Amino acid sequence: LLSRSSDLEIKETLMFGATWFYDLFKDVVIPVMALLSVPSCIRLALNVFDFDDLFKNIYYNNFVQLVNDNGVDTFRLSFHGIFVLISLFFVFRYIDRALHAIWQQCRYALFMKKNHRKTIRNNEINLSLGNSIISVLVWFTYIVVIVLTLHVPTSSLTLVAGGLSAGIGFALKDTINN
Repeated sequence: LLSRSSDLEIKETLMFGATWFYDLFKDVVIPVMALLSVPSCIRLALNVFDFDDLFKNIYYNNFVQLVNDNGVDTFRLSFHGIFVLISLFFVFRYIDRALHAIWQQCRYALFMKKNHRKTIRNNEINLSLGNSIISVLVWFTYIVVIVLTLHVPTSSLTLVAGGLSAGIGFALKDTINN
């Protein structure tokens, strides 16, 4: 059963070139439309009673807005921002999957061309390093978008990143030595 599920995943990634448009709708468009239907329904319901101003105040205005001593926004949060960031999650998840499929297709094509072969056995090519790099880059970009959208102060993030890098460095010390 385990090999069948992994074979199914491999077939799915190989089929991505043929099903990318369907996958785009299934993984991005439909979830985003479902997510955005909530504020749209609320807006339409409030618009019936001429409360459109109330919707705009609640949806677009920041309900959390932190300001530093100089009067500069350091963090802000609104329902609109939350919905945009959740929608972008679906987009970045699709981009991650698409880049994984493109990476796999390129590696397979290069391997077959280099070795003058027409088929590849299971687990003959190690894709894990490329897949890990792709995932780290895509999700790091998403985190940067979150930080920029929410106006999170980067000075505190620098301190946290320094602590995390020191902790990860100590944790991987033995692995790197080997």
